[in-house]
Amino acid sequence: MRYFPWQQPVADTMQAVARQDQLTHAWLMHGSRGTGRFQFALALTQFILCETPAVSGACGGCQSCQWFAAGTHPDSLVVCPESAGKAIRVDQIRALTETLSLTPHGRRGRRVVIISPAEALNRQAANSLLKSLEEPPAQTYFFLITAQRSALPATIRSRCQLLKLPAASAGQARAWLEQGNSGTDVSLALEIADFAPLAAAQLLDDNAVVIYQQLLKDLVAAVSQPVSPHHIAEQWLKHEAYMPINWLLRWLSVLIKLKQADRGSESLAFMDKEIKALLQRLTLEKLFHFYDEVLEANRLWSAPLNRRLQLESLFSKWQALFP
Repeated sequence: MRYFPWQQPVADTMQAVARQDQLTHAWLMHGSRGTGRFQFALALTQFILCETPAVSGACGGCQSCQWFAAGTHPDSLVVCPESAGKAIRVDQIRALTETLSLTPHGRRGRRVVIISPAEALNRQAANSLLKSLEEPPAQTYFFLITAQRSALPATIRSRCQLLKLPAASAGQARAWLEQGNSGTDVSLALEIADFAPLAAAQLLDDNAVVIYQQLLKDLVAAVSQPVSPHHIAEQWLKHEAYMPINWLLRWLSVLIKLKQADRGSESLAFMDKEIKALLQRLTLEKLFHFYDEVLEANRLWSAPLNRRLQLESLFSKWQALFP
């Protein structure tokens, strides 16, 4: 495993601390989604478990590194929800505790536990984990990965050392993404993902940028063409897996920022002229009011409501902004 370029300074510091056997037993790794938090934890885990670590990282050739490369390292323990959006349950933590009671397999006698995302721990699981954090087994290190540290119980946060994982700069994100991609899609993917490089890469891999473009074309066209809200809602629901309502929120936030700054000379990666034309017909008051409407719909998205009706209502309100 290798660190991403924007993580290297933090990685160097952590590896130096680990090399001196001064690593705190529990770390709360906090950072934005799509920036490689989990990959950072894996790379650091490999370094900690490596039998002959180099200055730059794990050696890659020892038995521990071979286990790691094969994804079978018995001392690298990962706890995640069993399916996306679900909680980490107490029985998962109890199984972890039972494993930690056994002797480590590696020659260095170390173990690393990665819990991701840590905010997915339900109350019982968090209470069960607390016992291990209070009285950790020897040479066992816990990495709790989170984008929402305030969502974790204070008892968990207080027993972990906070490690702030850096986001990539716009230049770093673009340079990394362009290694395997090129063209305008890179710029647009980065815009959609708020310059989170791994999130942008996933959008490109899924061909989701094309979907994003088409959905927003439909939305802009609805301002000047006789398109029914029902038709727009149908198109958006075809791609519900991508949570396009989040894309709408992001797009509206861009419109608001542009309107506030009056940055008429700034160019966007997609539909630049059309968006600037829309801005001339909108007030900040209208934009903020519609943003609140979409935010409320997003909040209720997981509720047992008719999503088609929700979207139809939103798109009716959108068209009403342009009398």
